[in-house]
Amino acid sequence: MAGRRHSHARRRGVARLAVVAAVVLGLVPLAAVPAAAQTTFLCSDFVTEGRPGYVYYQRIEGDLVADIPWCYLVFTTVVGDVEVLEGATFDTHSSTLLGDVRAAGDTALEETTVLGSVVLTAPGTNVDLKSSHVADDVLGDGASVSLRWSTVAGRYETTATARIVSSMVSGAFSARGGRVVVHWSEFGDQVLLAGTWEVILCGASIAGDLTVTEQRNYARLGVLDQIACRTYVAGSALLLSNPHSLDLGDLDIRGDLVCEGNTGPRGITGLDRVSVAGTRSGQCAAAS
Repeated sequence: MAGRRHSHARRRGVARLAVVAAVVLGLVPLAAVPAAAQTTFLCSDFVTEGRPGYVYYQRIEGDLVADIPWCYLVFTTVVGDVEVLEGATFDTHSSTLLGDVRAAGDTALEETTVLGSVVLTAPGTNVDLKSSHVADDVLGDGASVSLRWSTVAGRYETTATARIVSSMVSGAFSARGGRVVVHWSEFGDQVLLAGTWEVILCGASIAGDLTVTEQRNYARLGVLDQIACRTYVAGSALLLSNPHSLDLGDLDIRGDLVCEGNTGPRGITGLDRVSVAGTRSGQCAAAS
């Protein structure tokens, strides 16, 4: 009859209510629901005016793989990560990348924001950031990294040649191997230059310690020809175990100046131009 419920139906209803109550009360764990896989797009799939790899005014809802010699984004947002394959080139202008950029091919980001990290994954990779912002780190092994009028909110740690111009790195900065050329830039933590081929530090501001060690060629700190290169170090400057000469210029060191184990043919020059608020020790003690 209509409206009449059988006893077994009532029992099933009661059982269902009991299960729901148990889940709500936390007595029965919910089975984990697997997250949906991120969609992956190939740059070669995008065609603008007959040109593959040109992406204008798009929102890519997933990861992007730069898989062709020229992948070019303009006013485009990538919701996931970007993978630049070896042999590919990835260029952006006025774009936003919400994940990481993993670069095995050359990468140039202009007026672009990266909310993740930029990671160099191949020895021959060149990365150029111009008027761009990285919300996390710049890491990895590559050929060169260039920062021009750019900011890195995290740390910088690579073995690539570093060219830093009018930029800021908020985290610790570590460069090993290659050349390091810095002009008019700020560092929000310590700076470590270890085993690099050459160092030019002109017009920098360092919030932590500056360590220069095991250089494979000369280092110029606070001096470059006739250019005013005043460099500020809020912590101490440690010049340690360098087999090549160190030329010092207009350095303002608020901590100590420690010089040990430096064996370059000209030693350490320009000590009379260095201002040290703390103590001078080791090979630099004579200039007190």
